[in-house]
Amino acid sequence: MLALRLERIGLDRLPGVNRFYADLCARPELRIRFLGAAEWDTAALRDRAAQVRRPLRPLADLRRQNAGVGPEVDAALERAARPGVVLVVTGQQAGLLGGPAYTILKALTVVALVRLLRREGLDAAGLFWVAAEDHDAAEVATTTLFVPGTGLARLALPVVDDLPRPVAQRRLEDSVNAVLEQAAALLPAGTHASVFQGWLQEAYRPGAGWGEAFRMWMQRLFAPL
Repeated sequence: MLALRLERIGLDRLPGVNRFYADLCARPELRIRFLGAAEWDTAALRDRAAQVRRPLRPLADLRRQNAGVGPEVDAALERAARPGVVLVVTGQQAGLLGGPAYTILKALTVVALVRLLRREGLDAAGLFWVAAEDHDAAEVATTTLFVPGTGLARLALPVVDDLPRPVAQRRLEDSVNAVLEQAAALLPAGTHASVFQGWLQEAYRPGAGWGEAFRMWMQRLFAPL
């Protein structure tokens, strides 16, 4: 019989972990210094949020960058600009098909924190920053999917050149269609499979910017929340 043992592993034992991040997790005094709270329970979040309320500026620039994205985004920007609002911010590179799984975790964490703060009586809004100025096209052009019953499957978009330019200046070629076909074949059958395929095709269409495609995909997933 297979026995399962659970063990907590410190971040300092994991390869490639940023030293500053590991120290933040291990040392409460550093969390107070840099984050304003040693623990992230409800009371600490509420107290810290009440101290850092700032309106979002400049709203006009964000409206222009997100023009036509959707009414949910417009409403969120309006809320973010109100005096006294608490902004919960995260972000990620504009990875292919959303990039690594922790991109989804980051966005869901913001949603959960915003809802928690609102329940505590604080006006809160979430903001996801798309780091489209990233120059590492080879990294952004790949993603790995977990396929039930099969394991990991790596998808990659051909990079037509290695010029040092931001991802925001790159456009999707026709080769993205082959990546979408691969993704569709790997998606498990289910009630919502066709919906997700449609959203991916809408976002990752030939001619769209890499950053634009990522933003539209994330907006489809999270703006209604």
